[in-house]
Amino acid sequence: GARLAWWAGAAAVDLAGTWLRHPLPGRRFPSRHFVFDAEHMVERIRLFLILQLGETVLTIGSSISGAPADAPTTAAAFGAFVALVCLWATYFLGGEEIVTRQIATTADPMRSIHRAVNGMYGTLTGLVALAVGSALVIGHATGPGSDLLGLLLFGGPILYLVAQAWWYYVTTGRR
Repeated sequence: GARLAWWAGAAAVDLAGTWLRHPLPGRRFPSRHFVFDAEHMVERIRLFLILQLGETVLTIGSSISGAPADAPTTAAAFGAFVALVCLWATYFLGGEEIVTRQIATTADPMRSIHRAVNGMYGTLTGLVALAVGSALVIGHATGPGSDLLGLLLFGGPILYLVAQAWWYYVTTGRR
């Protein structure tokens, strides 16, 4: 509970800073005037995503090791892993290249990265929701479902995909 509140507060401060562009009183600069290493920031975004994907794999794995070895548990684990691989593929099998090319040719790369960082919050939150939902369903594969479990298992990937689609669209102007 408290840890979640602290993380939410930190994310809110970070988001507010990026949306306000960390202004100094009386001084506002258009982002296209900044010298900015966009490729480095794309790499950082990629690394955050890789870390969260790895954490999700570890969560699924630790849930499997603590669950009974039966058909429902195996099916739940397989489904969670397939969902994770599909989400991985949406980012690493072409989408990132489109954005990287666009950022390299734009007059305002900082604006594109700003949007990418903000989109990454949705992407990472979706992966966390999938990891938590996967852990719950693998640990209790024959137990009753719930609205919360459905929200975690389906809402997480939907949030991930919507955040990625938004980022791609606002960065490149294409669907």
